[in-house]
Amino acid sequence: MRRSVKIKVAFGIASLLLVVLGTTTWVSISFFNREYLKWVEARSEVLGRPLTERLTDVLNSVGYNPAVFEPALAEDMAGALKENNELSQIALYDPSGKVLAQSSPEKGKRQDAHAQVRKVLERRPQKPVTIFADGNYHTLFPITHENTLLYLSMGSRGDLIRGVRSNIATTFLLLTLASLLACVAGVFYLIQRWVSRPIQELVSVAQDIAQGDLRRTVTRRTKDEIGQMEEAFAQMIAGLSKLLLQVQAGAGSLSSAAAQVASSSQTLSQGTSEQAASVQETTSSLEEMNAS
Repeated sequence: MRRSVKIKVAFGIASLLLVVLGTTTWVSISFFNREYLKWVEARSEVLGRPLTERLTDVLNSVGYNPAVFEPALAEDMAGALKENNELSQIALYDPSGKVLAQSSPEKGKRQDAHAQVRKVLERRPQKPVTIFADGNYHTLFPITHENTLLYLSMGSRGDLIRGVRSNIATTFLLLTLASLLACVAGVFYLIQRWVSRPIQELVSVAQDIAQGDLRRTVTRRTKDEIGQMEEAFAQMIAGLSKLLLQVQAGAGSLSSAAAQVASSSQTLSQGTSEQAASVQETTSSLEEMNAS
């Protein structure tokens, strides 16, 4: 099956655009995910600020006493979860990763999250850290009070974050697909107008010339390679027309020369006949003289 140049070029450009747009989309989605997690971290810090202030008050009142943290913070943690649907869990850890207070105090619950938190706290982070555990995102904030270092964990619901990320990724992919289709259609149209159509016209001219029709004319319309091709075709037609005129003129001269040769041959033939007749008369006269 014959494939036209415009289809091949459009397919090649579409493939290149697919790679470029796909890479750009992947980078954009990755960048958005990173920035969105930063936003979640900042949001968690804002939501955890009342708890941080409450914990500071408790430390100022009773000092470092793990036994009073959970009763003192339980109501505040429950209120934060109730007011903010995006939160999944709130917990308070000491530097060793031991749970001092949490919004879900049932034994055995959130063990995976607690284990991963302990691994992170082994490095004693001094800045907020976000980890993914137990299907949720947990942001740890260091809280320093005099010589006491504690970590407040604000858990954000993973299903909500995944939903937002999925919607954004879908939006990016749809925009990429729409951009790709628009680019392919535009490229196809431009190739049809600037490349394919002029070439088809030149093909038609070449076919007419092959049939012996030199009356076709080609005008250069652009200054690019297609315009150079059109100019070359115009020069070719002019050259062939000039050559045809020269051939016709040569054929006319040859015909005239042939007529002259034919006339000379006829004159020579007539002279030869007259000579033969004269010789025959002379021979007859000699024969009569010999007979007498």
